[in-house]
Amino acid sequence: MTLFFIVLGSLAALLGIFTLSLYLAPKWIIQTGILMARKTAGLTHHKAPIGEGLQITFLQGGRGEALLLLHGFGADKDIFSNFAKYLTRRNRLIIPDLPGFGESSSPATINYAPDMQAQRLHRFLQALHIDRIHLAGNSMGGQIAIAYAALFPESVQSLCLIAPSGIWSAPQSNTMQTILQGGPNPLIVSSGSELRQSMALGMKRPPKLPAPLLNVLADQRIQNAPLERIIFQELLNDHGENKLQTIQIPTLLIMGQDDPIILPELNKTLSLIVKNLCSVVIREAAHVPTYERPRECAEVYLGFLRSIYFSLKPTGR
Repeated sequence: MTLFFIVLGSLAALLGIFTLSLYLAPKWIIQTGILMARKTAGLTHHKAPIGEGLQITFLQGGRGEALLLLHGFGADKDIFSNFAKYLTRRNRLIIPDLPGFGESSSPATINYAPDMQAQRLHRFLQALHIDRIHLAGNSMGGQIAIAYAALFPESVQSLCLIAPSGIWSAPQSNTMQTILQGGPNPLIVSSGSELRQSMALGMKRPPKLPAPLLNVLADQRIQNAPLERIIFQELLNDHGENKLQTIQIPTLLIMGQDDPIILPELNKTLSLIVKNLCSVVIREAAHVPTYERPRECAEVYLGFLRSIYFSLKPTGR
C-alpha cells in the first residue's frame, strides 16, 4: 500500500510539472515532442545553401536509395516523422522545409510557383550530390513533385502523389470550389480557433491540443499568413494536368477516403492521364493520410517501391 501511494504521489508530481510547463513553457513542450519524434524515426537536422541567398533546412536519415518527401501547404518537414520511421530501414530519406515554410528561407520577393520551387529543390539535391530520387509529396508537395518530375524526368525513379493539389480539371470539393471562386480560404489561419478548424478540415481525427500549445503553433502560421496567401495563389495558377501527360515513370496515388479538400475521385481523373498509375484509398483518413495512418501508408508505399525494384531487376535462369 505504501508503494502505491509513492507511485501515485510521483505521478501527481509529474502531472503538476507538465501542467506548469504547459502554461509557462509551451514552446519547450512542442520542441521536445518534435525532437523525440525525429529521434524515434532516426532523422537528424541539417541545412544547405541553394543559391539566390536561400537556405533549405531538412531532416535526413536511413540508408539506401534516396527518397525525397515534400510536405503540404501550411505544414513543414516534421509532419512526416511518424511516417518516416517505417521507411528509414530501406531508404535514405530527405525531408526539406520547402522555401516559404518552416525553417527554410521565406523571402517575400521570390516566385513560389511550383516550377520555381522544383528548380530550387533540384539545386538542393545537387548540393547533396544526389542524382536520382524517389519522389513523394502531399497536397502542395504533390503539386510541386509533379512539376519536378516533369522538369527533371531523368532524376526521378518513381512518383508518389498523396492527395495532390493542382489538378483543377478533377471534381473539386466544396472547400476548393469556394477558394477557386475567390471565397474565404480556411487553409490560411489568423487565430488559434482558425487553426483548430483548419486541422479539423484536414484530418479525420486531429490532435486535441491544449490552448497554450495550439496558440504557439497558430502564432507561427499567423506570422506567415501574408506570404501563404501569395504562395496559395501561385498554386491556383498552376495546372498539373499537362505536366502529368509527359511523365512516364511508375506513379502511386494515395488518397484519404474522407478527404474534404482533395476528393478521392481524383483517381478517376489521373487514371486517364497517367499511364503507369497505381491508386490506393486509405480508410479512416482525410487530407494527410501519412500523418493519420502512417504505418498503413508506409506499407503501401514500400510495396509500391518493391514492385518497381522487381520489375526492373533482370531475371536469370
